Amino acid sequence: MKLLKRLTRLGSITEVSNGRTQSSSELCSNIEMRVIQFKKQGLKPNDRVLLHYGNSIEFFIDLLALWSAGAGAVPLDTRNRLNLATQPQANFEIQEAHGPLVPLSFDSKVEYNGAHLVLYSSGSTASPKTIIHNLAALENKISTFEKIFPNDEFMRSLCILPTHFGHGLIGNSLFPLLTGQHLFIAPAFDFKGIFLLAALVDQYKITFLSSVPSVWRILEGQTGPSLGSLKRIHCASAPFTGDLYDKIIKWAPSAKIFNVYGTTELASWISGYEIRSTADEAYVGSGWDVEFKLTDEDTNGQGRVWARLLKTENNESWQDTSDLGSLDPRKGLKLFGRADDIINNGGLKVHPDVVEKYLLQHSAIVSACVFSLPHSITGESVAAAVVLKNKIQIETHQLENWCRQHLESFQIPTRWFILNDLPINSRGKVSRHSLREFCLAIKENV
Repeated sequence: MKLLKRLTRLGSITEVSNGRTQSSSELCSNIEMRVIQFKKQGLKPNDRVLLHYGNSIEFFIDLLALWSAGAGAVPLDTRNRLNLATQPQANFEIQEAHGPLVPLSFDSKVEYNGAHLVLYSSGSTASPKTIIHNLAALENKISTFEKIFPNDEFMRSLCILPTHFGHGLIGNSLFPLLTGQHLFIAPAFDFKGIFLLAALVDQYKITFLSSVPSVWRILEGQTGPSLGSLKRIHCASAPFTGDLYDKIIKWAPSAKIFNVYGTTELASWISGYEIRSTADEAYVGSGWDVEFKLTDEDTNGQGRVWARLLKTENNESWQDTSDLGSLDPRKGLKLFGRADDIINNGGLKVHPDVVEKYLLQHSAIVSACVFSLPHSITGESVAAAVVLKNKIQIETHQLENWCRQHLESFQIPTRWFILNDLPINSRGKVSRHSLREFCLAIKENV
Protein backbone atom coordinates (compact mmCIF):
# COMPACT_ATOMS: atom_id res chain seq x y z
CA MET A 1 0.00 0.00 0.00
CA LYS A 2 1.33 3.42 -0.95
CA LEU A 3 0.73 4.96 2.48
CA LEU A 4 2.92 2.37 4.20
CA LYS A 5 5.70 2.97 1.68
CA ARG A 6 5.98 6.39 3.27
CA LEU A 7 7.49 4.73 6.36
CA THR A 8 10.80 4.76 4.47
CA ARG A 9 10.75 8.57 4.68
CA LEU A 10 9.16 8.89 8.11
CA GLY A 11 9.87 12.08 10.03
CA SER A 12 10.71 12.39 13.72
CA ILE A 13 8.53 13.08 16.77
CA THR A 14 9.15 15.16 19.89
CA GLU A 15 6.85 15.30 22.91
CA VAL A 16 7.03 18.92 24.05
CA SER A 17 5.84 18.10 27.58
CA ASN A 18 9.08 16.24 28.35
CA GLY A 19 11.41 16.82 25.40
CA ARG A 20 11.51 13.11 24.54
CA THR A 21 12.36 12.57 20.86
CA GLN A 22 12.48 9.60 18.53
CA SER A 23 14.19 9.83 15.17
CA SER A 24 12.89 8.30 11.98
CA SER A 25 15.08 5.20 12.37
CA GLU A 26 14.03 4.74 16.01
CA LEU A 27 10.35 5.05 15.10
CA CYS A 28 10.69 2.51 12.27
CA SER A 29 12.51 0.06 14.54
CA ASN A 30 9.86 0.39 17.25
CA ILE A 31 7.05 -0.01 14.71
CA GLU A 32 8.60 -3.26 13.48
CA MET A 33 8.99 -4.58 17.04
CA ARG A 34 5.40 -3.63 17.87
CA VAL A 35 4.14 -5.52 14.79
CA ILE A 36 5.94 -8.63 16.01
CA GLN A 37 4.45 -8.22 19.49
CA PHE A 38 0.95 -7.72 18.12
CA LYS A 39 1.13 -10.85 15.97
CA LYS A 40 2.39 -12.91 18.92
CA GLN A 41 -0.57 -11.61 20.93
CA GLY A 42 -3.02 -12.87 18.31
CA LEU A 43 -3.54 -9.92 15.95
CA LYS A 44 -4.57 -10.93 12.46
CA PRO A 45 -5.14 -8.92 9.26
CA ASN A 46 -8.59 -7.28 9.20
CA ASP A 47 -8.81 -7.19 13.01
CA ARG A 48 -9.82 -3.93 14.65
CA VAL A 49 -8.21 -2.38 17.74
CA LEU A 50 -9.45 0.38 20.07
CA LEU A 51 -6.78 2.85 21.22
CA HIS A 52 -7.59 4.48 24.55
CA TYR A 53 -4.73 6.99 24.46
CA GLY A 54 -3.24 9.54 22.11
CA ASN A 55 -0.95 12.55 21.68
CA SER A 56 2.21 10.57 22.34
CA ILE A 57 5.06 8.90 20.48
CA GLU A 58 3.64 5.49 21.42
CA PHE A 59 0.27 6.33 19.90
CA PHE A 60 1.83 6.91 16.47
CA ILE A 61 4.04 3.82 16.78
CA ASP A 62 1.00 1.66 17.57
CA LEU A 63 -1.17 3.25 14.89
CA LEU A 64 1.41 2.66 12.16
CA ALA A 65 2.19 -0.82 13.51
CA LEU A 66 -1.48 -1.82 13.34
CA TRP A 67 -1.71 -0.64 9.76
CA SER A 68 1.53 -2.43 8.88
CA ALA A 69 -0.04 -5.62 10.26
CA GLY A 70 -3.12 -5.11 8.07
CA ALA A 71 -5.39 -4.19 11.00
CA GLY A 72 -7.75 -1.33 11.76
CA ALA A 73 -7.31 1.33 14.44
CA VAL A 74 -9.96 3.23 16.39
CA PRO A 75 -8.55 6.23 18.32
CA LEU A 76 -10.98 6.95 21.16
CA ASP A 77 -11.84 10.05 23.10
CA THR A 78 -12.10 8.41 26.52
CA ARG A 79 -13.47 11.63 28.06
CA ASN A 80 -16.58 11.42 25.90
CA ARG A 81 -19.06 8.94 27.39
CA LEU A 82 -21.25 9.07 24.27
CA ASN A 83 -18.22 8.18 22.15
CA LEU A 84 -17.45 5.16 24.32
CA ALA A 85 -21.08 4.06 24.42
CA THR A 86 -21.31 4.01 20.62
CA GLN A 87 -17.87 2.56 19.88
CA PRO A 88 -17.75 0.05 17.03
CA GLN A 89 -17.17 -3.62 17.66
CA ALA A 90 -13.51 -4.54 17.81
CA ASN A 91 -11.32 -7.58 18.38
CA PHE A 92 -8.86 -5.97 20.78
CA GLU A 93 -8.14 -2.84 22.74
CA ILE A 94 -4.95 -1.22 24.03
CA GLN A 95 -5.72 0.58 27.25
CA GLU A 96 -2.53 2.63 27.65
CA ALA A 97 0.75 3.45 25.94
CA HIS A 98 3.14 0.45 25.86
CA GLY A 99 0.15 -1.74 26.77
CA PRO A 100 -0.63 -5.19 25.41
CA LEU A 101 -3.51 -6.16 23.17
CA VAL A 102 -6.52 -7.02 25.34
CA PRO A 103 -9.01 -9.38 23.63
CA LEU A 104 -12.63 -8.21 23.41
CA SER A 105 -15.83 -10.16 23.01
CA PHE A 106 -16.58 -10.00 19.31
CA ASP A 107 -19.09 -12.35 17.68
CA SER A 108 -19.59 -10.59 14.33
CA LYS A 109 -18.35 -12.36 11.22
CA VAL A 110 -17.86 -9.07 9.36
CA GLU A 111 -14.33 -8.52 8.07
CA TYR A 112 -13.00 -5.04 7.52
CA ASN A 113 -11.00 -5.65 4.36
CA GLY A 114 -7.54 -4.60 5.39
CA ALA A 115 -5.89 -1.80 7.29
CA HIS A 116 -8.20 1.10 8.10
CA LEU A 117 -8.89 4.02 10.40
CA VAL A 118 -12.15 4.62 12.24
CA LEU A 119 -12.95 8.19 13.26
CA TYR A 120 -15.94 9.73 14.98
CA SER A 121 -17.83 12.77 13.78
CA SER A 122 -17.93 15.55 16.37
CA GLY A 123 -21.47 14.90 17.57
CA SER A 124 -21.94 18.65 18.12
CA THR A 125 -25.52 18.51 16.84
CA ALA A 126 -26.36 14.81 17.29
CA SER A 127 -24.84 11.48 18.27
CA PRO A 128 -21.36 10.88 16.80
CA LYS A 129 -21.14 8.74 13.67
CA THR A 130 -18.37 6.27 12.91
CA ILE A 131 -16.49 6.94 9.67
CA ILE A 132 -14.16 4.34 8.13
CA HIS A 133 -11.19 5.36 5.97
CA ASN A 134 -8.96 2.86 4.20
CA LEU A 135 -5.28 3.57 3.62
CA ALA A 136 -5.83 4.45 -0.04
CA ALA A 137 -8.12 7.33 1.00
CA LEU A 138 -5.58 8.54 3.55
CA GLU A 139 -2.78 8.34 0.98
CA ASN A 140 -4.86 10.41 -1.47
CA LYS A 141 -5.40 13.01 1.23
CA ILE A 142 -1.73 13.24 2.19
CA SER A 143 -0.55 13.34 -1.43
CA THR A 144 -3.01 16.18 -2.06
CA PHE A 145 -1.57 18.17 0.85
CA GLU A 146 1.95 17.41 -0.36
CA LYS A 147 1.09 18.83 -3.77
CA ILE A 148 -0.64 21.96 -2.47
CA PHE A 149 1.28 23.02 0.66
CA PRO A 150 4.79 24.53 0.59
CA ASN A 151 7.17 22.02 2.16
CA ASP A 152 9.08 24.57 4.25
CA GLU A 153 5.93 25.71 6.08
CA PHE A 154 5.44 22.27 7.66
CA MET A 155 9.05 21.43 8.51
CA ARG A 156 8.43 21.77 12.26
CA SER A 157 4.74 21.19 12.95
CA LEU A 158 3.19 21.48 16.40
CA CYS A 159 -0.01 19.59 17.28
CA ILE A 160 -1.94 20.81 20.33
CA LEU A 161 -5.15 19.13 19.14
CA PRO A 162 -6.48 15.66 20.05
CA THR A 163 -5.29 12.81 17.85
CA HIS A 164 -8.66 11.04 17.94
CA PHE A 165 -10.21 13.18 15.17
CA GLY A 166 -9.22 14.08 11.64
CA HIS A 167 -8.16 17.68 12.12
CA GLY A 168 -5.56 16.77 14.74
CA LEU A 169 -4.61 13.32 13.44
CA ILE A 170 -4.56 13.46 9.64
CA GLY A 171 -3.84 17.08 8.73
CA ASN A 172 -1.88 18.25 11.73
CA SER A 173 0.10 15.07 12.50
CA LEU A 174 0.16 12.30 9.88
CA PHE A 175 0.73 14.67 6.97
CA PRO A 176 3.99 16.19 8.28
CA LEU A 177 5.15 12.92 9.86
CA LEU A 178 4.64 10.83 6.70
CA THR A 179 6.32 13.43 4.48
CA GLY A 180 9.56 13.45 6.47
CA GLN A 181 8.94 16.49 8.66
CA HIS A 182 9.47 16.91 12.41
CA LEU A 183 6.24 16.54 14.39
CA PHE A 184 6.02 18.11 17.83
CA ILE A 185 3.16 16.74 19.89
CA ALA A 186 1.58 18.30 22.98
CA PRO A 187 -1.14 17.08 25.36
CA ALA A 188 -4.48 17.93 23.78
CA PHE A 189 -5.97 21.25 24.93
CA ASP A 190 -3.74 21.40 27.99
CA PHE A 191 -4.54 24.86 29.41
CA LYS A 192 -1.14 25.23 31.06
CA GLY A 193 0.44 24.26 27.77
CA ILE A 194 -1.68 26.74 25.82
CA PHE A 195 -0.50 29.59 28.03
CA LEU A 196 3.06 28.40 27.34
CA LEU A 197 2.39 28.15 23.61
CA ALA A 198 4.50 31.18 22.62
CA ALA A 199 7.48 29.82 24.55
CA LEU A 200 7.08 26.39 22.90
CA VAL A 201 6.94 27.94 19.44
CA ASP A 202 10.20 29.82 20.13
CA GLN A 203 11.91 26.90 21.88
CA TYR A 204 11.29 24.45 19.04
CA LYS A 205 11.27 27.00 16.19
CA ILE A 206 7.81 25.85 15.11
CA THR A 207 6.85 26.70 11.52
CA PHE A 208 3.27 25.38 11.50
CA LEU A 209 0.53 25.40 14.12
CA SER A 210 -3.00 24.06 13.79
CA SER A 211 -5.70 25.37 16.09
CA VAL A 212 -9.36 25.92 16.81
CA PRO A 213 -11.10 29.24 17.64
CA SER A 214 -11.28 28.51 21.37
CA VAL A 215 -7.46 28.54 21.56
CA TRP A 216 -7.28 32.14 20.42
CA ARG A 217 -9.98 33.24 22.84
CA ILE A 218 -7.91 31.71 25.65
CA LEU A 219 -4.76 33.46 24.41
CA GLU A 220 -6.37 36.90 24.09
CA GLY A 221 -4.00 39.48 25.57
CA GLN A 222 -1.09 37.03 25.83
CA THR A 223 2.32 37.83 24.35
CA GLY A 224 3.11 35.87 21.20
CA PRO A 225 6.35 34.19 20.07
CA SER A 226 9.32 36.51 19.51
CA LEU A 227 11.53 34.69 17.00
CA GLY A 228 9.19 34.82 13.98
CA SER A 229 9.57 31.13 13.06
CA LEU A 230 5.83 30.59 12.51
CA LYS A 231 5.02 30.61 8.80
CA ARG A 232 1.49 29.21 8.73
CA ILE A 233 -1.47 28.84 11.10
CA HIS A 234 -4.62 26.86 10.39
CA CYS A 235 -7.82 27.57 12.31
CA ALA A 236 -10.62 25.05 11.87
CA SER A 237 -13.42 22.98 13.48
CA ALA A 238 -15.61 25.98 14.35
CA PRO A 239 -16.70 29.25 12.66
CA PHE A 240 -13.93 31.77 12.05
CA THR A 241 -15.02 35.29 13.02
CA GLY A 242 -13.38 38.63 12.30
CA ASP A 243 -12.22 39.11 15.87
CA LEU A 244 -10.16 35.90 15.58
CA TYR A 245 -8.12 37.37 12.75
CA ASP A 246 -7.21 40.38 14.88
CA LYS A 247 -6.24 38.13 17.81
CA ILE A 248 -4.10 35.73 15.76
CA ILE A 249 -2.27 38.34 13.68
CA LYS A 250 -1.41 40.27 16.83
CA TRP A 251 -0.08 37.10 18.47
CA ALA A 252 1.83 35.84 15.41
CA PRO A 253 2.46 38.60 12.83
CA SER A 254 4.95 36.41 10.93
CA ALA A 255 2.38 33.75 10.00
CA LYS A 256 -0.11 33.37 7.18
CA ILE A 257 -3.53 32.64 8.65
CA PHE A 258 -5.90 30.17 6.99
CA ASN A 259 -9.55 29.54 7.75
CA VAL A 260 -9.70 25.81 7.07
CA TYR A 261 -12.74 23.67 6.41
CA GLY A 262 -12.92 19.92 6.80
CA THR A 263 -15.23 17.01 7.49
CA THR A 264 -14.66 13.66 9.15
CA GLU A 265 -16.37 11.95 6.22
CA LEU A 266 -13.80 13.38 3.79
CA ALA A 267 -10.78 12.75 6.06
CA SER A 268 -9.94 16.12 7.53
CA TRP A 269 -9.16 19.34 5.65
CA ILE A 270 -10.84 19.83 2.29
CA SER A 271 -10.45 23.58 1.75
CA GLY A 272 -8.80 26.69 3.13
CA TYR A 273 -8.59 30.42 2.49
CA GLU A 274 -5.83 32.78 3.56
CA ILE A 275 -7.43 35.42 5.76
CA ARG A 276 -5.96 38.90 5.24
CA SER A 277 -8.67 41.04 6.79
CA THR A 278 -11.81 40.72 8.87
CA ALA A 279 -13.83 40.92 5.64
CA ASP A 280 -12.56 37.44 4.70
CA GLU A 281 -13.76 35.81 7.91
CA ALA A 282 -16.28 33.29 6.55
CA TYR A 283 -14.45 32.19 3.39
CA VAL A 284 -12.81 28.76 3.15
CA GLY A 285 -11.64 28.79 -0.47
CA SER A 286 -12.36 26.72 -3.56
CA GLY A 287 -11.31 23.27 -2.37
CA TRP A 288 -8.13 21.20 -2.11
CA ASP A 289 -8.84 18.52 -4.74
CA VAL A 290 -12.46 18.91 -3.70
CA GLU A 291 -15.45 20.30 -5.59
CA PHE A 292 -18.38 22.11 -3.97
CA LYS A 293 -21.98 22.56 -5.07
CA LEU A 294 -25.12 24.02 -3.48
CA THR A 295 -28.66 22.72 -3.35
CA ASP A 296 -31.88 24.36 -2.16
CA GLU A 297 -30.50 27.85 -2.84
CA ASP A 298 -32.55 30.81 -1.66
CA THR A 299 -32.87 34.23 -3.31
CA ASN A 300 -29.61 35.35 -1.66
CA GLY A 301 -27.63 32.52 -3.24
CA GLN A 302 -27.31 30.61 0.03
CA GLY A 303 -27.84 26.87 0.01
CA ARG A 304 -26.87 23.51 1.44
CA VAL A 305 -23.22 22.65 0.80
CA TRP A 306 -22.22 19.39 -0.87
CA ALA A 307 -18.63 18.27 -1.50
CA ARG A 308 -16.91 15.50 -3.41
CA LEU A 309 -13.31 14.43 -3.73
CA LEU A 310 -11.85 14.71 -7.21
CA LYS A 311 -9.43 11.82 -6.60
CA THR A 312 -11.96 9.00 -6.36
CA GLU A 313 -13.02 6.12 -8.56
CA ASN A 314 -16.59 7.40 -8.43
CA ASN A 315 -16.68 11.15 -8.94
CA GLU A 316 -20.43 11.15 -8.38
CA SER A 317 -20.14 10.43 -4.64
CA TRP A 318 -21.28 13.78 -3.31
CA GLN A 319 -21.26 14.24 0.47
CA ASP A 320 -23.92 16.33 2.19
CA THR A 321 -21.94 18.44 4.69
CA SER A 322 -25.08 19.76 6.43
CA ASP A 323 -23.48 23.21 6.23
CA LEU A 324 -24.98 26.32 4.65
CA GLY A 325 -22.99 28.52 2.32
CA SER A 326 -22.66 30.49 -0.89
CA LEU A 327 -20.14 30.32 -3.71
CA ASP A 328 -18.03 33.28 -4.76
CA PRO A 329 -16.11 32.92 -8.06
CA ARG A 330 -13.03 34.58 -6.54
CA LYS A 331 -12.99 33.58 -2.88
CA GLY A 332 -14.74 30.24 -3.15
CA LEU A 333 -17.06 28.88 -0.49
CA LYS A 334 -18.46 31.15 2.21
CA LEU A 335 -19.99 29.42 5.22
CA PHE A 336 -23.02 30.56 7.23
CA GLY A 337 -23.36 27.76 9.77
CA ARG A 338 -25.02 24.38 10.12
CA ALA A 339 -28.36 23.66 8.51
CA ASP A 340 -29.41 21.78 11.64
CA ASP A 341 -28.70 24.85 13.79
CA ILE A 342 -31.14 27.20 12.04
CA ILE A 343 -33.80 28.52 14.41
CA ASN A 344 -37.35 28.79 13.04
CA ASN A 345 -38.70 31.75 14.98
CA GLY A 346 -42.33 32.00 13.89
CA GLY A 347 -41.44 31.14 10.29
CA LEU A 348 -38.41 33.46 10.18
CA LYS A 349 -35.01 31.79 9.89
CA VAL A 350 -32.30 32.80 12.35
CA HIS A 351 -28.68 31.77 11.76
CA PRO A 352 -27.04 31.37 15.19
CA ASP A 353 -23.58 32.20 13.78
CA VAL A 354 -24.81 35.60 12.61
CA VAL A 355 -26.17 36.47 16.05
CA GLU A 356 -23.02 35.18 17.77
CA LYS A 357 -20.87 37.33 15.51
CA TYR A 358 -22.53 40.50 16.78
CA LEU A 359 -22.65 39.37 20.39
CA LEU A 360 -18.88 38.89 20.32
CA GLN A 361 -18.50 42.53 19.32
CA HIS A 362 -19.98 43.62 22.66
CA SER A 363 -17.23 44.90 24.94
CA ALA A 364 -18.51 42.86 27.90
CA ILE A 365 -18.79 39.47 26.15
CA VAL A 366 -15.88 37.07 25.84
CA SER A 367 -17.77 34.10 24.33
CA ALA A 368 -21.30 33.34 23.20
CA CYS A 369 -23.44 30.53 21.86
CA VAL A 370 -26.92 30.98 20.35
CA PHE A 371 -29.44 28.14 20.14
CA SER A 372 -33.16 27.45 20.02
CA LEU A 373 -35.55 26.73 22.84
CA PRO A 374 -39.17 25.55 22.48
CA HIS A 375 -41.82 28.28 22.35
CA SER A 376 -45.57 27.71 22.59
CA ILE A 377 -46.47 30.31 19.94
CA THR A 378 -43.52 30.71 17.55
CA GLY A 379 -42.36 27.10 17.74
CA GLU A 380 -38.81 28.11 18.60
CA SER A 381 -37.31 31.10 20.38
CA VAL A 382 -33.78 32.49 20.20
CA ALA A 383 -31.67 31.87 23.30
CA ALA A 384 -28.12 32.97 24.06
CA ALA A 385 -25.57 31.76 26.59
CA VAL A 386 -22.79 34.28 27.18
CA VAL A 387 -19.63 34.52 29.25
CA LEU A 388 -18.74 38.02 30.45
CA LYS A 389 -15.27 39.52 30.64
CA ASN A 390 -13.61 40.01 34.02
CA LYS A 391 -16.81 39.32 35.96
CA ILE A 392 -18.50 42.40 34.46
CA GLN A 393 -22.04 42.92 35.74
CA ILE A 394 -24.65 43.61 33.07
CA GLU A 395 -28.40 43.19 32.86
CA THR A 396 -29.90 41.10 30.08
CA HIS A 397 -32.21 43.95 29.04
CA GLN A 398 -29.04 45.99 28.36
CA LEU A 399 -27.81 43.23 26.05
CA GLU A 400 -31.17 43.17 24.28
CA ASN A 401 -31.08 46.95 23.79
CA TRP A 402 -27.59 46.67 22.34
CA CYS A 403 -28.72 43.89 19.98
CA ARG A 404 -31.41 46.19 18.57
CA GLN A 405 -28.65 48.36 17.10
CA HIS A 406 -27.27 45.44 15.08
CA LEU A 407 -29.95 42.79 14.53
CA GLU A 408 -33.47 42.39 13.23
CA SER A 409 -36.08 42.00 15.95
CA PHE A 410 -36.67 38.30 15.18
CA GLN A 411 -32.91 37.62 15.57
CA ILE A 412 -32.60 39.12 19.07
CA PRO A 413 -32.34 36.55 21.89
CA THR A 414 -35.29 36.67 24.24
CA ARG A 415 -33.88 34.16 26.71
CA TRP A 416 -30.43 34.69 28.21
CA PHE A 417 -28.07 32.53 30.25
CA ILE A 418 -25.00 34.14 31.80
CA LEU A 419 -22.46 31.41 32.51
CA ASN A 420 -18.97 31.20 33.93
CA ASP A 421 -17.85 29.38 30.80
CA LEU A 422 -19.28 27.52 27.82
CA PRO A 423 -18.88 23.74 27.85
CA ILE A 424 -16.34 22.84 25.17
CA ASN A 425 -15.83 19.31 23.92
CA SER A 426 -12.47 17.67 23.35
CA ARG A 427 -12.25 19.17 19.85
CA GLY A 428 -12.66 22.76 21.01
CA LYS A 429 -16.27 22.95 19.88
CA VAL A 430 -19.32 24.07 21.81
CA SER A 431 -22.11 21.53 21.39
CA ARG A 432 -25.33 23.47 20.89
CA HIS A 433 -27.32 20.36 21.74
CA SER A 434 -25.50 19.80 25.05
CA LEU A 435 -25.63 23.48 25.92
CA ARG A 436 -29.38 23.58 25.23
CA GLU A 437 -29.95 20.62 27.54
CA PHE A 438 -27.74 22.21 30.20
CA CYS A 439 -29.59 25.54 30.03
CA LEU A 440 -32.99 23.87 30.16
CA ALA A 441 -31.93 22.26 33.41
CA ILE A 442 -30.89 25.49 35.15
CA LYS A 443 -32.74 28.63 36.11
CA GLU A 444 -32.24 31.15 33.33
CA ASN A 445 -31.30 34.80 33.87
CA VAL A 446 -34.34 36.98 33.31
